[in-house]
Order: sequence, then structure tokens, then C-alpha cells
Amino acid sequence: MKEALKIGFFFSCTATSLNTVEKMFPGNLITYMIEGQLKFSDPDSAYYLQAGDTVFIKRNDLLRFSKLASKEQPHKSIGIYFPQSFLQEYYSQHQPVYDSSFKLNNRLIMKSPLWDDFFEPLKSYWGKDNDLQHQIVIIKQTEALAILRSLNPGIDTILSNFDKPGKIDLEEFMNKNYKFNLPLNRYAYLTGRSLATFKRDFSKIFASSPQRWLTLKRLEYAHFLISEKGLRPSDVYVDSGFENLSHFSNAFKKRFGYNPSQIKN
Repeated sequence: MKEALKIGFFFSCTATSLNTVEKMFPGNLITYMIEGQLKFSDPDSAYYLQAGDTVFIKRNDLLRFSKLASKEQPHKSIGIYFPQSFLQEYYSQHQPVYDSSFKLNNRLIMKSPLWDDFFEPLKSYWGKDNDLQHQIVIIKQTEALAILRSLNPGIDTILSNFDKPGKIDLEEFMNKNYKFNLPLNRYAYLTGRSLATFKRDFSKIFASSPQRWLTLKRLEYAHFLISEKGLRPSDVYVDSGFENLSHFSNAFKKRFGYNPSQIKN
């Protein structure tokens, strides 16, 4: 994926469903569904993309993705990525159109013949994306940007904003996003703080270290999902913010005194 983001395009194809993965892109992104389904969720809602859907994902969004696929219906998608360097060059030559009323409150999912026509020729590059010439990538990124702007007047408000995240309410942000398994320096960045300031502010608000608070908060959420929702430990550890089932089980037993699998019994 890192290499694909340098190129500007990425192609995804799988015939088996993939477990949930977490992503936070440092630039803006468009993904077009060719076949199958893609489930993704933010802290507020879950969304499902079907064939023909196009989704815009803004930079620094915290999201979880699950590719839903089978041999009969594989997952196929094409993504086009807009690094900040590309957008800065673009807006040095194009005047952004600002709209103070434009707000991306809900996920921007689009279905339009313009996207169908744009992505259809890109299928010929499947498996050859590493061989794409830089000039071709720039042309296609510029074309995609023109379509995005024409379909969504006011989106320049997001695309032409190159500021780092400003200092925000730390308590509100952490209570909303604690389930994302991010390193502390990313939490600090997204709340507009240095790592040292983040740790200091966190201690004042929560009377705990960030790592201890995150672990306990995630374990309590996992306990709720298993005991109240009837989910299995293997179904909840990723959504609760843990990297693997073994680490989750050990932390759970240390906190509650019994294994997560014993709750139903």
C-alpha cells in the first residue's frame, strides 16, 4: 500500500473475505468499486460499497475496512490517491472555490456515469500499476480531481486545506476514537499536540497514562460486546483496538480474572 500511495493508483482484487484492517491516509483518496462489497466504518457509522459506488475519503480519517468477497463474487476495486504535494501543486495553478456552508458531515459516497467512464480505461492497467509513467498518473489524478470538484461544489474547502490538525478537545476525541489502534504519536498529531503535550494534557484530564487508559477502555468495550451482544472473542478483538487475539485474551484475563471465552459459561 505504501508503494501504491507513492504511485497514485492502487488495484485490489481478492476472492476471500479479509478481516478488518484500520487505515488512516495522510492524503485524500477516491475508491471505486468494480465488483463485490467493501464495508468500512468510522466512529459513528458503518457503510457498504457496492459495484459502481465511488467513495471519497479525506486525509487523516480514522476508518476500518473489511473486504467482503467469495470465489463467486470477488472483491475488485481501484483507488486513486492525492498526495498533499500533488494538491499543493494543483492549487498553485487553480483557484479554489470556497464555500463556508460546505460540510462533509456524512460519508461522501457517489454513483455517477462520470466515475464509470473515468475508471473503465484504468482497468487496462491492472497488474501494471508499477509501470505507470509519472506523467500518465498526473493526467489521471487531475482528471479525477476535476470530476470530484464538478460533482461536489465546495469540496475545495477540504482539498485545498494543508494545515496540520489544530488543537482540539482531547477528552471528546479520545472517548470517540479509543477503539482505533493508533500509536500515541498519531493520537497526539490528530489532536494538535506534540507527544509530550499530549501525555501531559491526557494525565490532567483522565488521571491516567494514555496507554493504561486505552487498554482498560478497550477491554470494557470488548466485555460489553461479548457479554451483552453475544459476540465471540475472535469477532471483537480488532474492533476493540487490539492487534491480535492472544494479546487481547491475556489482557482480558489480567483485567477481569477469567478468559473472554468463559463469559457465556
